[in-house]
Amino acid sequence: MSCANTDPDLSQSTDALKAEICKKPKDSIKFPLKIKHEYGTTVIRKKPQRIATYGFYDHEEDTVLALNIAPIAISDVRRQEEIPKWQIEKLHELNAPMPAIVNMKMKWYPEAIQSHKPDVIFVDSSELESYDNYKKLSKIAPVIPFTDYVVKGSEIKGNQRIMECKVRLYARALGVSKRGELLIRKIRSTIKNALNTHPSLKRKHVIVTDVYLNSKGSISIGSLNLDNPRTGFLYDVGLPLPKALKYLNRFSTISGAELPTYFSDIDVFVPYNPSDLNADKIASLQADQYAGQIPAIKNGRIIQFDQNNKDYGLISYSYPLSILWGLNTYLDMIEKTSQR
Repeated sequence: MSCANTDPDLSQSTDALKAEICKKPKDSIKFPLKIKHEYGTTVIRKKPQRIATYGFYDHEEDTVLALNIAPIAISDVRRQEEIPKWQIEKLHELNAPMPAIVNMKMKWYPEAIQSHKPDVIFVDSSELESYDNYKKLSKIAPVIPFTDYVVKGSEIKGNQRIMECKVRLYARALGVSKRGELLIRKIRSTIKNALNTHPSLKRKHVIVTDVYLNSKGSISIGSLNLDNPRTGFLYDVGLPLPKALKYLNRFSTISGAELPTYFSDIDVFVPYNPSDLNADKIASLQADQYAGQIPAIKNGRIIQFDQNNKDYGLISYSYPLSILWGLNTYLDMIEKTSQR
């Protein structure tokens, strides 16, 4: 067994946990390595070679791939066809096989992952759920839980902070801390250069949101809050905050006469579900007495994704590798749509 775990020390303050998770490397990593977290301390006795990731919402495998390391097992997709293009390309670049897909609830996961013989398991703390689950997984391999709520802080830039702290923690556990710092600098530079290449977007109000057409023909638009990584991403990188997100600080669904009130300043709508808005649905929006008053809808400034470009709609800090892969193209799509 290559791990040792102490009893949980939940008396650690939030600040202490944040400092441990987000600390920058001072020296080269040496094994055995101790990593403290909310459940105690994990000891990694030698540099991991076989990495498993668990998480349906936070895409732990993308951080590992962004560090130029291929995981042997992932859990956030149900079949290979759902793996984003940039991850497929990175696996090819690394000459690595497709990872096993171990997509199941945590109570069955330990038994399922055991046969893959991981050297380390990365998991979002919220999906680990309990200390008992941590103990069960730790019998198989060292477990590194990432506790995002202690590092998020204020909403604006909070998702960026989560991404950077996760990169630092995972890079440390994998013995590639310098590579992690290089990745963070590269992502920051990519974002800065992409926005400078699209200066008009600094004055455009863009929103990533769901649009609902119910069976009776009425229309509602969901305004997701800034905690959502994909909704908040464009504002993290420098686009101005639209009216709806200034006044609605949690998930809300707006319908009827309120639609033009909250969304009149939107220059471009980006559907949260990339396959959600086809030409027929857009025509229905434009014909609606209220939604049709919104200039962006009236003029068709809604991004339409298809099978060839739908992965661009997923770009966010949840997928750090996606930023390097396609941020410029994503902003191209938004900029061209804003000019209609």
